[in-house]
Amino acid sequence: MKRFVILALASVLLLTVLASLSLHAAEASSNVGTYTITDLGQGAWGGGPLNADGTLGGGASYSAGNGSLVGKLVPTTWSFVNGKTAVSLCFIVQPIKGPPLFPSGCLVVPVTGTPIVIEGTLFRVTLH
Repeated sequence: MKRFVILALASVLLLTVLASLSLHAAEASSNVGTYTITDLGQGAWGGGPLNADGTLGGGASYSAGNGSLVGKLVPTTWSFVNGKTAVSLCFIVQPIKGPPLFPSGCLVVPVTGTPIVIEGTLFRVTLH
């Protein structure tokens, strides 16, 4: 009988841990939308999720000067701005070849759900 009680308690503990891990994984992966960046010439392209915890997923790359400037845009965070009509997307610029094309920082993009061109680059931010 004692063995049965220990086995039952161990099973309950194991199920509790597994349920907790599953909920944590689902919570960590939840997102509220997506973004895409596509330059209409040489430039940046990429995209990813707007995670519910304020982190920005995915990534982007850039190329300019016929390949003399190449790098990655590593996503960091995002936030709503302008009464939730736009988002601020923040990236760290990591040059691979040549100096950085532009400084690390954030850019504000309207939430339209459809493509919008801003200074020769196509952006789309869609919320779920």
